[in-house]
Amino acid sequence: MPSQPDPRRETSAEGTEDPRWGPSTTYRARPRPRLRRPDEDGRRPQRPPSSSRPAGTRAEAPSRPAPGPVAPAVRPAATPANASAARPAATPAGAPGTTYGRPRRRSTRVRRRRTAAVLVALLVAALVVYPVALGLTALGALERVDALGASTVENTPGSTYLLVGSDSREGTTIGGDAEGARTDSILLLHVPRGGGPSVLVSIPRDSYLEVPGYYETKVNAAFALGGAPLLVDTVEQATGLRVDDYVETGFTGFAEIVDAVGGVEMCPPSAIEDPKARLDIEAGCQEMDGDTALGYARTRYEDPRGDLGRADRQRELMAAIADEGASPALLLNPFRAFPTARAGGSALTVDESTGLGDLVTFARGMRSASSSGGVSMAVPVAGTDRMTNSGQVVDWDPEQSEALWSALRQDDTEAVRAIAEAQATATS
Repeated sequence: MPSQPDPRRETSAEGTEDPRWGPSTTYRARPRPRLRRPDEDGRRPQRPPSSSRPAGTRAEAPSRPAPGPVAPAVRPAATPANASAARPAATPAGAPGTTYGRPRRRSTRVRRRRTAAVLVALLVAALVVYPVALGLTALGALERVDALGASTVENTPGSTYLLVGSDSREGTTIGGDAEGARTDSILLLHVPRGGGPSVLVSIPRDSYLEVPGYYETKVNAAFALGGAPLLVDTVEQATGLRVDDYVETGFTGFAEIVDAVGGVEMCPPSAIEDPKARLDIEAGCQEMDGDTALGYARTRYEDPRGDLGRADRQRELMAAIADEGASPALLLNPFRAFPTARAGGSALTVDESTGLGDLVTFARGMRSASSSGGVSMAVPVAGTDRMTNSGQVVDWDPEQSEALWSALRQDDTEAVRAIAEAQATATS
Protein backbone atom coordinates (compact mmCIF):
# COMPACT_ATOMS: atom_id res chain seq x y z
CA MET A 1 0.00 0.00 0.00
CA PRO A 2 1.56 3.33 -1.01
CA SER A 3 2.44 5.55 1.83
CA GLN A 4 0.50 8.72 2.28
CA PRO A 5 2.46 11.89 1.75
CA ASP A 6 3.21 13.84 4.82
CA PRO A 7 1.14 17.03 4.58
CA ARG A 8 3.89 18.85 6.35
CA ARG A 9 6.18 18.11 3.39
CA GLU A 10 3.83 19.52 0.73
CA THR A 11 5.32 22.25 -1.36
CA SER A 12 3.83 25.32 -2.87
CA ALA A 13 3.28 25.90 -6.54
CA GLU A 14 6.69 27.55 -6.83
CA GLY A 15 8.22 24.37 -5.52
CA THR A 16 9.19 25.86 -2.21
CA GLU A 17 8.33 24.24 1.06
CA ASP A 18 5.41 25.37 3.10
CA PRO A 19 6.55 28.38 5.11
CA ARG A 20 4.63 27.17 8.13
CA TRP A 21 7.19 24.55 8.85
CA GLY A 22 10.40 26.42 8.08
CA PRO A 23 13.17 25.66 5.67
CA SER A 24 14.30 22.50 7.37
CA THR A 25 12.92 19.12 6.41
CA THR A 26 14.16 17.49 9.63
CA TYR A 27 11.48 17.27 12.23
CA ARG A 28 12.18 16.49 15.87
CA ALA A 29 9.96 16.57 18.89
CA ARG A 30 9.99 19.78 20.82
CA PRO A 31 12.14 19.26 23.93
CA ARG A 32 10.43 19.71 27.27
CA PRO A 33 11.94 22.46 29.35
CA ARG A 34 14.03 21.10 32.17
CA LEU A 35 12.92 22.25 35.59
CA ARG A 36 15.74 23.35 37.75
CA ARG A 37 15.82 23.86 41.47
CA PRO A 38 15.23 27.35 42.77
CA ASP A 39 18.22 29.55 43.24
CA GLU A 40 19.43 30.51 46.65
CA ASP A 41 17.24 33.59 46.56
CA GLY A 42 14.14 31.42 46.16
CA ARG A 43 13.48 32.31 42.49
CA ARG A 44 12.84 29.70 39.85
CA PRO A 45 14.73 30.28 36.54
CA GLN A 46 12.65 31.67 33.70
CA ARG A 47 12.07 29.79 30.48
CA PRO A 48 14.36 31.10 27.73
CA PRO A 49 12.65 33.35 25.17
CA SER A 50 11.58 31.86 21.86
CA SER A 51 14.23 33.80 19.98
CA SER A 52 16.96 31.84 21.72
CA ARG A 53 15.62 28.46 20.71
CA PRO A 54 17.96 26.35 18.63
CA ALA A 55 17.49 26.29 14.91
CA GLY A 56 15.31 23.57 13.59
CA THR A 57 12.78 23.62 16.42
CA ARG A 58 9.14 24.16 15.75
CA ALA A 59 8.09 27.76 15.64
CA GLU A 60 4.82 29.21 16.70
CA ALA A 61 2.18 29.47 13.98
CA PRO A 62 1.90 33.06 12.76
CA SER A 63 -1.80 33.15 13.21
CA ARG A 64 -1.68 36.25 15.31
CA PRO A 65 0.94 38.75 16.24
CA ALA A 66 3.27 37.54 18.93
CA PRO A 67 2.98 39.47 22.11
CA GLY A 68 5.79 41.68 23.15
CA PRO A 69 8.39 40.51 25.58
CA VAL A 70 7.23 40.37 29.19
CA ALA A 71 9.69 41.33 31.83
CA PRO A 72 10.09 38.58 34.42
CA ALA A 73 8.86 39.36 37.91
CA VAL A 74 11.69 40.36 40.16
CA ARG A 75 11.44 39.10 43.72
CA PRO A 76 13.37 40.70 46.56
CA ALA A 77 16.40 38.85 47.69
CA ALA A 78 15.93 36.79 50.83
CA THR A 79 17.54 38.29 53.91
CA PRO A 80 17.41 37.20 57.56
CA ALA A 81 14.82 39.90 58.16
CA ASN A 82 12.40 38.74 55.48
CA ALA A 83 13.45 35.11 55.13
CA SER A 84 10.18 33.88 56.62
CA ALA A 85 8.22 36.06 54.17
CA ALA A 86 10.29 34.98 51.20
CA ARG A 87 9.90 31.30 51.99
CA PRO A 88 6.66 30.64 53.89
CA ALA A 89 6.38 27.50 55.97
CA ALA A 90 4.58 24.65 54.29
CA THR A 91 1.05 24.04 55.59
CA PRO A 92 -0.21 20.45 55.42
CA ALA A 93 -3.08 19.92 53.04
CA GLY A 94 -6.43 19.73 54.78
CA ALA A 95 -5.35 21.87 57.72
CA PRO A 96 -7.83 24.53 58.88
CA GLY A 97 -7.34 27.79 57.04
CA THR A 98 -5.78 26.26 53.84
CA THR A 99 -7.33 25.93 50.41
CA TYR A 100 -8.18 22.30 50.97
CA GLY A 101 -8.90 22.57 54.74
CA ARG A 102 -12.32 22.71 56.38
CA PRO A 103 -13.38 25.70 58.53
CA ARG A 104 -12.02 25.70 62.10
CA ARG A 105 -14.51 23.97 64.45
CA ARG A 106 -14.44 22.62 68.00
CA SER A 107 -13.87 18.95 68.23
CA THR A 108 -16.86 16.92 69.42
CA ARG A 109 -14.67 15.14 71.92
CA VAL A 110 -13.48 18.45 73.41
CA ARG A 111 -17.05 19.69 73.72
CA ARG A 112 -18.08 16.48 75.48
CA ARG A 113 -15.17 16.72 77.89
CA ARG A 114 -16.04 20.29 78.77
CA THR A 115 -19.69 19.40 79.27
CA ALA A 116 -18.70 16.50 81.54
CA ALA A 117 -16.39 18.80 83.53
CA VAL A 118 -19.21 21.30 84.05
CA LEU A 119 -21.59 18.55 85.18
CA VAL A 120 -19.01 17.17 87.62
CA ALA A 121 -18.44 20.66 89.05
CA LEU A 122 -22.18 21.15 89.52
CA LEU A 123 -22.50 17.73 91.16
CA VAL A 124 -19.65 18.46 93.59
CA ALA A 125 -21.20 21.83 94.42
CA ALA A 126 -24.54 20.14 95.06
CA LEU A 127 -22.95 17.48 97.28
CA VAL A 128 -21.31 20.21 99.36
CA VAL A 129 -23.95 22.93 99.36
CA TYR A 130 -27.00 20.71 99.89
CA PRO A 131 -25.85 19.05 103.16
CA VAL A 132 -24.60 22.40 104.47
CA ALA A 133 -27.98 23.96 103.71
CA LEU A 134 -29.72 21.13 105.58
CA GLY A 135 -27.37 21.56 108.54
CA LEU A 136 -27.90 25.31 108.66
CA THR A 137 -31.67 24.77 108.54
CA ALA A 138 -31.50 22.49 111.59
CA LEU A 139 -28.99 24.75 113.33
CA GLY A 140 -31.24 27.79 112.94
CA ALA A 141 -34.19 25.96 114.55
CA LEU A 142 -32.33 24.74 117.65
CA GLU A 143 -33.12 25.93 121.16
CA ARG A 144 -30.15 27.01 123.29
CA VAL A 145 -29.21 26.57 126.95
CA ASP A 146 -26.04 27.30 128.91
CA ALA A 147 -25.30 23.66 129.80
CA LEU A 148 -21.49 23.52 129.73
CA GLY A 149 -19.87 25.60 132.40
CA ALA A 150 -16.31 25.59 133.68
CA SER A 151 -15.61 21.88 133.96
CA THR A 152 -13.30 20.55 136.65
CA VAL A 153 -12.62 17.36 134.65
CA GLU A 154 -9.54 17.07 132.46
CA ASN A 155 -10.11 17.20 128.73
CA THR A 156 -10.38 13.73 127.16
CA PRO A 157 -9.78 12.72 123.52
CA GLY A 158 -12.66 12.19 121.11
CA SER A 159 -16.06 13.90 121.24
CA THR A 160 -18.49 13.05 124.04
CA TYR A 161 -22.15 14.10 123.90
CA LEU A 162 -24.63 13.94 126.76
CA LEU A 163 -28.11 13.09 125.43
CA VAL A 164 -31.02 13.83 127.73
CA GLY A 165 -34.68 12.96 127.33
CA SER A 166 -36.60 15.31 129.59
CA ASP A 167 -39.91 14.13 131.02
CA SER A 168 -41.38 17.63 130.90
CA ARG A 169 -45.11 17.41 130.10
CA GLU A 170 -45.23 20.89 128.57
CA GLY A 171 -47.25 20.88 125.37
CA THR A 172 -48.56 17.32 125.75
CA THR A 173 -50.85 15.18 127.88
CA ILE A 174 -48.64 12.12 127.55
CA GLY A 175 -47.45 10.70 130.85
CA GLY A 176 -49.91 12.39 133.22
CA ASP A 177 -49.81 15.71 135.00
CA ALA A 178 -46.50 15.57 136.89
CA GLU A 179 -45.02 19.00 137.53
CA GLY A 180 -41.48 20.07 136.77
CA ALA A 181 -38.99 18.18 134.65
CA ARG A 182 -36.63 15.28 135.25
CA THR A 183 -34.54 13.18 132.93
CA ASP A 184 -36.49 10.26 131.56
CA SER A 185 -33.43 8.97 129.70
CA ILE A 186 -29.69 9.73 129.86
CA LEU A 187 -27.20 8.52 127.27
CA LEU A 188 -23.55 9.19 126.48
CA LEU A 189 -22.42 9.20 122.84
CA HIS A 190 -18.66 8.96 122.33
CA VAL A 191 -17.20 9.53 118.84
CA PRO A 192 -13.50 8.53 118.76
CA ARG A 193 -10.95 10.88 117.30
CA GLY A 194 -8.67 8.40 115.53
CA GLY A 195 -11.23 6.01 114.07
CA GLY A 196 -12.92 3.02 115.56
CA PRO A 197 -16.56 2.37 116.46
CA SER A 198 -18.73 5.04 118.03
CA VAL A 199 -20.22 4.11 121.41
CA LEU A 200 -23.71 4.80 122.79
CA VAL A 201 -24.05 4.10 126.52
CA SER A 202 -27.30 4.24 128.52
CA ILE A 203 -27.11 5.55 132.09
CA PRO A 204 -30.17 4.33 134.03
CA ARG A 205 -32.00 7.30 135.45
CA ASP A 206 -32.19 5.60 138.88
CA SER A 207 -28.39 5.30 139.07
CA TYR A 208 -27.29 6.21 142.60
CA LEU A 209 -24.59 8.90 142.25
CA GLU A 210 -23.07 11.81 144.13
CA VAL A 211 -24.57 15.12 142.97
CA PRO A 212 -21.92 17.87 143.34
CA GLY A 213 -22.92 20.32 146.06
CA TYR A 214 -25.80 18.13 147.28
CA TYR A 215 -25.81 14.45 148.29
CA GLU A 216 -26.06 10.96 146.87
CA THR A 217 -29.33 10.41 145.07
CA LYS A 218 -30.73 9.26 141.75
CA VAL A 219 -28.94 10.84 138.80
CA ASN A 220 -32.17 12.19 137.30
CA ALA A 221 -32.68 14.29 140.43
CA ALA A 222 -29.64 16.37 139.44
CA PHE A 223 -31.61 17.75 136.51
CA ALA A 224 -34.47 18.75 138.81
CA LEU A 225 -32.07 20.32 141.34
CA GLY A 226 -29.85 22.34 139.02
CA GLY A 227 -30.91 21.82 135.41
CA ALA A 228 -28.58 20.88 132.58
CA PRO A 229 -25.35 22.32 134.11
CA LEU A 230 -25.69 20.27 137.31
CA LEU A 231 -26.54 17.11 135.37
CA VAL A 232 -23.42 17.59 133.21
CA ASP A 233 -21.26 18.06 136.32
CA THR A 234 -22.76 14.94 137.95
CA VAL A 235 -22.06 12.74 134.90
CA GLU A 236 -18.53 14.12 134.49
CA GLN A 237 -17.67 13.47 138.14
CA ALA A 238 -19.05 9.92 138.00
CA THR A 239 -17.35 8.92 134.73
CA GLY A 240 -14.22 11.07 134.55
CA LEU A 241 -15.20 11.93 130.95
CA ARG A 242 -15.24 15.52 129.73
CA VAL A 243 -18.65 16.29 128.16
CA ASP A 244 -18.07 18.25 124.94
CA ASP A 245 -21.68 18.95 124.01
CA TYR A 246 -25.22 18.65 125.30
CA VAL A 247 -28.41 17.57 123.47
CA GLU A 248 -31.84 17.53 125.08
CA THR A 249 -35.38 16.81 123.92
CA GLY A 250 -38.73 16.65 125.67
CA PHE A 251 -41.78 14.46 125.17
CA THR A 252 -43.25 16.72 122.50
CA GLY A 253 -39.93 17.06 120.69
CA PHE A 254 -39.31 13.33 120.66
CA ALA A 255 -42.72 12.63 119.11
CA GLU A 256 -42.16 15.39 116.54
CA ILE A 257 -38.82 13.94 115.49
CA VAL A 258 -40.35 10.49 114.94
CA ASP A 259 -43.21 11.98 112.92
CA ALA A 260 -40.78 14.14 110.92
CA VAL A 261 -38.81 11.10 109.68
CA GLY A 262 -42.05 9.38 108.72
CA GLY A 263 -42.33 6.98 111.67
CA VAL A 264 -40.10 4.12 112.75
CA GLU A 265 -40.43 0.35 112.62
CA MET A 266 -40.05 -1.48 115.93
CA CYS A 267 -40.36 -5.16 116.73
CA PRO A 268 -41.43 -5.75 120.37
CA PRO A 269 -41.10 -9.44 121.30
CA SER A 270 -44.33 -9.37 123.27
CA ALA A 271 -47.50 -7.30 123.55
CA ILE A 272 -47.33 -4.29 125.90
CA GLU A 273 -50.20 -2.57 127.66
CA ASP A 274 -49.17 0.31 129.93
CA PRO A 275 -51.85 2.94 130.75
CA LYS A 276 -49.27 5.24 132.39
CA ALA A 277 -47.30 5.40 129.15
CA ARG A 278 -50.53 5.39 127.09
CA LEU A 279 -49.26 2.35 125.23
CA ASP A 280 -51.21 -0.62 123.92
CA ILE A 281 -49.38 -2.53 121.16
CA GLU A 282 -49.23 -6.07 119.83
CA ALA A 283 -46.12 -8.23 119.54
CA GLY A 284 -44.15 -8.24 116.29
CA CYS A 285 -42.78 -5.68 113.85
CA GLN A 286 -44.95 -2.63 113.31
CA GLU A 287 -44.74 1.00 112.21
CA MET A 288 -44.93 3.47 115.11
CA ASP A 289 -45.83 7.13 114.94
CA GLY A 290 -44.50 9.74 117.35
CA ASP A 291 -46.93 9.15 120.23
CA THR A 292 -46.64 5.36 120.05
CA ALA A 293 -42.83 5.49 119.86
CA LEU A 294 -42.75 7.82 122.87
CA GLY A 295 -44.86 5.42 124.93
CA TYR A 296 -42.64 2.54 123.83
CA ALA A 297 -39.55 4.45 124.98
CA ARG A 298 -41.07 5.33 128.37
CA THR A 299 -42.81 2.17 129.51
CA ARG A 300 -41.13 0.23 132.32
CA TYR A 301 -43.80 -1.06 134.68
CA GLU A 302 -44.68 -3.93 132.36
CA ASP A 303 -41.02 -4.81 131.81
CA PRO A 304 -39.49 -7.30 134.27
CA ARG A 305 -36.11 -5.55 133.84
CA GLY A 306 -37.62 -2.18 134.73
CA ASP A 307 -35.36 0.78 133.99
CA LEU A 308 -32.73 -1.40 132.28
CA GLY A 309 -35.28 -2.70 129.78
CA ARG A 310 -36.46 0.84 129.10
CA ALA A 311 -32.85 1.93 128.42
CA ASP A 312 -32.52 -0.85 125.84
CA ARG A 313 -35.68 0.27 124.04
CA GLN A 314 -34.54 3.87 124.03
CA ARG A 315 -31.30 2.92 122.26
CA GLU A 316 -33.29 0.84 119.75
CA LEU A 317 -35.47 3.85 119.02
CA MET A 318 -32.42 6.09 118.63
CA ALA A 319 -31.00 3.63 116.10
CA ALA A 320 -34.29 3.52 114.17
CA ILE A 321 -34.55 7.33 114.10
CA ALA A 322 -30.93 7.64 112.92
CA ASP A 323 -31.61 5.08 110.17
CA GLU A 324 -34.73 6.83 108.92
CA GLY A 325 -33.15 10.28 109.15
CA ALA A 326 -30.17 9.22 107.03
CA SER A 327 -32.11 7.22 104.44
CA PRO A 328 -31.63 8.28 100.78
CA ALA A 329 -35.42 8.43 100.31
CA LEU A 330 -35.52 11.29 102.81
CA LEU A 331 -32.20 13.05 102.20
CA LEU A 332 -32.49 13.13 98.39
CA ASN A 333 -35.99 14.61 98.52
CA PRO A 334 -35.68 18.30 99.47
CA PHE A 335 -39.44 18.53 100.04
CA ARG A 336 -39.00 16.05 102.91
CA ALA A 337 -35.41 16.75 103.97
CA PHE A 338 -35.78 20.44 104.80
CA PRO A 339 -39.02 20.10 106.82
CA THR A 340 -37.43 17.18 108.69
CA ALA A 341 -34.28 19.20 109.45
CA ARG A 342 -36.42 22.10 110.65
CA ALA A 343 -38.63 19.87 112.83
CA GLY A 344 -35.65 17.99 114.23
CA GLY A 345 -33.85 21.20 115.07
CA SER A 346 -36.86 22.78 116.79
CA ALA A 347 -37.29 19.61 118.90
CA LEU A 348 -33.75 19.78 120.34
CA THR A 349 -32.06 21.98 122.91
CA VAL A 350 -28.27 22.27 122.73
CA ASP A 351 -25.51 24.22 124.43
CA GLU A 352 -24.95 27.83 123.44
CA SER A 353 -21.57 26.95 121.91
CA THR A 354 -22.87 24.19 119.61
CA GLY A 355 -21.99 24.85 115.96
CA LEU A 356 -22.60 23.20 112.61
CA GLY A 357 -19.49 21.01 112.95
CA ASP A 358 -20.68 19.72 116.33
CA LEU A 359 -24.07 18.92 114.86
CA VAL A 360 -22.51 17.00 111.94
CA THR A 361 -20.26 15.00 114.30
CA PHE A 362 -23.26 14.18 116.47
CA ALA A 363 -25.35 12.95 113.52
CA ARG A 364 -22.44 10.91 112.16
CA GLY A 365 -21.74 9.40 115.57
CA MET A 366 -25.38 8.46 116.17
CA ARG A 367 -25.59 6.69 112.83
CA SER A 368 -22.28 4.90 113.43
CA ALA A 369 -23.17 3.79 116.97
CA SER A 370 -26.56 2.52 115.81
CA SER A 371 -25.10 0.49 112.93
CA SER A 372 -23.75 -3.05 113.07
CA GLY A 373 -20.20 -1.68 113.39
CA GLY A 374 -21.00 0.49 116.41
CA VAL A 375 -21.32 -0.29 120.11
CA SER A 376 -24.61 0.15 121.99
CA MET A 377 -24.75 -0.86 125.64
CA ALA A 378 -25.83 0.10 129.17
CA VAL A 379 -23.58 0.80 132.13
CA PRO A 380 -22.70 -2.51 133.81
CA VAL A 381 -24.73 -2.71 137.03
CA ALA A 382 -24.43 -4.76 140.20
CA GLY A 383 -28.05 -4.49 141.37
CA THR A 384 -31.35 -2.71 140.74
CA ASP A 385 -33.36 -3.29 143.93
CA ARG A 386 -31.49 -1.56 146.73
CA MET A 387 -33.72 0.71 148.84
CA THR A 388 -32.43 4.13 149.97
CA ASN A 389 -33.88 7.44 151.13
CA SER A 390 -34.37 8.19 147.43
CA GLY A 391 -36.27 4.96 146.87
CA GLN A 392 -35.20 1.93 144.87
CA VAL A 393 -31.93 2.65 143.10
CA VAL A 394 -29.52 1.14 140.56
CA ASP A 395 -25.93 0.46 141.65
CA TRP A 396 -23.16 0.32 139.04
CA ASP A 397 -20.71 -2.58 139.02
CA PRO A 398 -17.56 -0.89 140.38
CA GLU A 399 -15.01 -2.94 138.43
CA GLN A 400 -16.75 -3.25 135.05
CA SER A 401 -18.11 0.30 134.99
CA GLU A 402 -14.64 1.69 135.76
CA ALA A 403 -13.19 -0.43 132.93
CA LEU A 404 -15.79 1.10 130.60
CA TRP A 405 -15.07 4.70 131.62
CA SER A 406 -11.32 4.14 131.55
CA ALA A 407 -11.46 2.81 127.98
CA LEU A 408 -13.55 5.81 126.88
CA ARG A 409 -11.19 8.25 128.60
CA GLN A 410 -8.38 6.72 126.53
CA ASP A 411 -10.52 6.85 123.36
CA ASP A 412 -10.18 3.06 123.04
CA THR A 413 -13.59 2.09 121.72
CA GLU A 414 -12.45 -1.36 120.61
CA ALA A 415 -11.91 -2.19 124.30
CA VAL A 416 -15.46 -0.97 124.93
CA ARG A 417 -16.70 -3.39 122.29
CA ALA A 418 -15.14 -6.27 124.22
CA ILE A 419 -16.87 -5.12 127.41
CA ALA A 420 -20.22 -4.85 125.59
CA GLU A 421 -19.86 -8.35 124.15
CA ALA A 422 -19.07 -9.79 127.57
CA GLN A 423 -22.09 -8.01 129.00
CA ALA A 424 -24.36 -9.37 126.27
CA THR A 425 -23.09 -12.90 126.91
CA ALA A 426 -23.73 -12.60 130.65
CA THR A 427 -27.32 -11.38 130.24
CA SER A 428 -28.31 -13.86 127.52
